[in-house]
Formats: sequence, C-alpha cells, structure tokens
Amino acid sequence: MSNFKVIIVGGGPVGLIAGHCFSRAGIDFKILERREALDLNAGSSVALWPQSARVLDQLGLLDGAMAAYIPVKYKCNLLPDRRVLSKCDMNAAIQKLHGHHWMLFHRAKLLEILYDRLPDRENKVQTQKEVTGIFKHETGVTVICADGTKHQGSIVLGADGVYSAVRRLMNESVINKDHDQLLPPGLKSTYRGIYGHVLLSPSSHPFPLLTPETLYETHGPHFTFQLIVGPPSCNMLFFFFCARLPSSTPTKGTTRKRTHYTPHDAHSFVTSLSHHHPTPDYTVQDIWSQVTWSHMSDLEEGVIEGDWYDTRDGRIVLAGDAAHKMTPNAGLGLNEGVQDVVGLVNGVCSMLDDIRARARKRPMMVQPSSEDLVETFRAYQSLRRPRAAKVVGLSALWTRMVAWDNWAWRALDKWVTLAPEMLKVNVDRTGLKWLMSPVVAGGLVLKLKGMKERGFREGTVKWKEGVPVRRKEIGNWMPRMETGREARGWAGWLVQVKGRGRWILGRRTIEGKKVKGKRGAWV
Repeated sequence: MSNFKVIIVGGGPVGLIAGHCFSRAGIDFKILERREALDLNAGSSVALWPQSARVLDQLGLLDGAMAAYIPVKYKCNLLPDRRVLSKCDMNAAIQKLHGHHWMLFHRAKLLEILYDRLPDRENKVQTQKEVTGIFKHETGVTVICADGTKHQGSIVLGADGVYSAVRRLMNESVINKDHDQLLPPGLKSTYRGIYGHVLLSPSSHPFPLLTPETLYETHGPHFTFQLIVGPPSCNMLFFFFCARLPSSTPTKGTTRKRTHYTPHDAHSFVTSLSHHHPTPDYTVQDIWSQVTWSHMSDLEEGVIEGDWYDTRDGRIVLAGDAAHKMTPNAGLGLNEGVQDVVGLVNGVCSMLDDIRARARKRPMMVQPSSEDLVETFRAYQSLRRPRAAKVVGLSALWTRMVAWDNWAWRALDKWVTLAPEMLKVNVDRTGLKWLMSPVVAGGLVLKLKGMKERGFREGTVKWKEGVPVRRKEIGNWMPRMETGREARGWAGWLVQVKGRGRWILGRRTIEGKKVKGKRGAWV
C-alpha cells in the first residue's frame, strides 16, 4: 500500500533491521535517531544467533555479515582465582545444532553494515531527531522533534531502547510519571555492569597469552565476567564485568531506580573487582588499564507491564528493549528485538493484504482503520510477549547461576560445571541443546511474497518456521529448491516437505504443513 508509512524511532540495530524489512515489503518508512550520528565508533559487542542469521539471509545481508563478524570458536569457564573448569568448541556445537554460525560483532560494525546496505539511506535515516511529541489523527500520526521538525506517517514504531521516549509518550497505561527516576513497571535491576572494548596494536599486543577466538567466562560469588578474544587479525577485544547491586541498599539489591554512573563510579566498581581473573593469565585491572571505550549501567530486566501498543487508536507500537529487556550474559537481547520486528512486519503485511482485498469491493477502504491496527498489534503482542518473557527468564537464570546469586545457584553451577570431569559431559554443549536450542529453533522468519532464504541451513535440530520445500531428482532430472509457500511437481516427481518425513507422488500444490499427493493422503 503505497501511502502507508512507518515512522521508526531509534537508529540502533533493531530500528535499522526494521527499515530493511519494511523496505523489502514495499512499505515506506523513515528512521529518526536522537544522536548526532549513528553510533559507528563506540559500543561493545553484540551477538547474532542462528535464528537472526536466517532473517539476514532473507534480507540479502548475510554475506556481508559473514564477511565482517568476529569468529569465536571456543568457550572457557573459570573461577576468579584463574582455575579453568571446562572448555568446549562452542561455535562448532551451535553450527552442528542449527546450521548457521554464532556471530559476534563490534556493535558499531554491525550498524555500519545495516546502514550502508539500506536503500535510499540518506533520505530514510535522519539524525539529531529527539522525539518530543506524537499526535494521532484519523488517518495517521505526526511526530514532533525537539528541533521543531514534523514527520507524518501511518504508525510509529518505538525501537528506541529501554528508556524509550515513544513508550513514555504512548499512553498513561504504560508509563510512570517519574520516568526520569524510575524504570517502567515490569522492569527492575538486580545487577550492574561495565562493558567496553580494548583496541589492540599489531606491533605490541598487551595480552599475548590470550587464546585467540575464545570467550572466557568467570563464575564467582555475586559477580561474573566475560572477555571475548577474536582471531589474530582482529584489533579489538571485548569485556563485560558484572556484579550484583549492593544488598545494603533499601531495596535489598533490587531496584527500579534509574542510576546514572560517573567515570568515578566506574573506576570504583572496577577497583572492587580488580584482583579477580577474567582469564587465567590476566586480572580485571590488567584489562582495565588498557581500556579504549567503556560504559557502566544497571542491567535492567523484565517485560513491561501493560500493552506494547496504543490500545485506543493503534497508531503506536513497541519493539526490542522498549518492550522487554534481558541481562546480556546469554547474548539474546538483540535477537529478540529482531524477532519482534519479524513478527510485526509479517502482521502488518498480512493486514495490508486484507485491506487491499477489501478495497476491491469497497474502493474507499484504502487505509487501515484504528480497529485494523489494534487487531494486528494485539496479535503481534500475543505472539511475541510469551516468547520474550521466556527468554528474559532464561537470561536471568544464566546470569544468576554464573554469578552464584545464592547458595542454591552456586551449588547448581558448581555441580554442572564440575560434572564434565566426572561424567565426561560438556555442560556448555548440553546447555546449548536443552536450553538455547528451543529458543533458536522456534525463531520466526519473514513471510513476504517472493522472499527467499538462499543460504538455508539446518542442523540436527529442525527449524519450526519457514522450512523450504525441496524437490528430489529422478533419473537425469535436476533437483530444485522452492522457498516460497507454493511448489508444484510433475507427475512422477517425488516431492518432500523437509522435516515432515514422508514422500508423496503427484502434481499438487503444497500449502503450509498439509500436502496432498495425486495418489497420496494428507501428510
């Protein structure tokens, strides 16, 4: 629908991926970013799990991502006194399970890839646009920015992070009057952390004893560290030092208060942990002495109370950290934001298709009504909220286990970490299979007309969404692959729905999970 337009607030990875998705769907959009420029020089690391790799593949971005990601092959678990508990070939395990790599990026590099490949990016992305007002009217919205500019659209997508201005402006049911001092209801902080990166000089590496392509994770009492080392060609290493909030506070270590940390606060925090080891050969202080960029914050977690959309007019909807936030230890936050975008775009496209069908009967129906939007966003929230809550819980579990939040978590962590030595079972690979794989395998994919997944891969765990239909050759006929919703086979061809385990014969149309052969039954 040519006159339908989305105003995306937030120029981070989720906002840019939303722009790519709407562009591929033929839907007009504009991205408004508060900062002076996209954050292309700062930031720590972000991870993309295989379900996000599938979406990048659909958008034609996977090749660029594969060329730029930082390979991390191994995982090393250790105690604060430098004793190594276990090791595993993490990336190989993930690839075996799901076909695609686990990809690590400097956040700035991922932003660069997403921005550079965005069609008409100079006109579609506008910086220095701090949103101060959203006015709804019968056919759309007007977004007001601090510089006085006005931007017209059909809907507003708030992808502007945990301190979302869009969420604050949306309606009274999802905001609090003390938004500058308190997190929205549903979010809390139990941990705080400092994350950043160190630039490495090829001529004089400050940490020569680090093993390349390794993620080190330290398990300790009320704190945990991660340090990620790329290959020798990578000029950067990433760190994350995390600790529980002091239990002496009035909230007993859990708070909804927004805290702004100063450089002095960061220095004091690091000093309190300085003698512990994030790797067997170096201390926290060793890493901190070489820091290039860092940021300290509380680690918000939870799913916001109330709805993710404007229930009155349906003109505003939220995605990513604006709707839910998780601790970063498992690296799932960005991936869940991507899943939000995919679910939302699929719903919007389906809604517009229905409106086009109605318009053929009633020409005046050319724009979605408030009822159409509310229904679409309600379905989006029903799809994504339970999944997001599950991943928030999974991330919280992992953080509390490796940070020994209490004696029970400490006992569990020590048991499962020491188990490999006694039972010859690797806890990381086991955790990947039983905890992470269900999240990854259930990932949504775009369902746009003509959308193809050219680099489709599948491991030992089967995908639950968007599995391509494969054709099997007979005799000298060449095999083909169809990735759309429909595939036709000539009589005598064997047609298989991959992952369904049955073969049929005949010239039939394959729709969804049900397939009827010329001489076969439903499979």
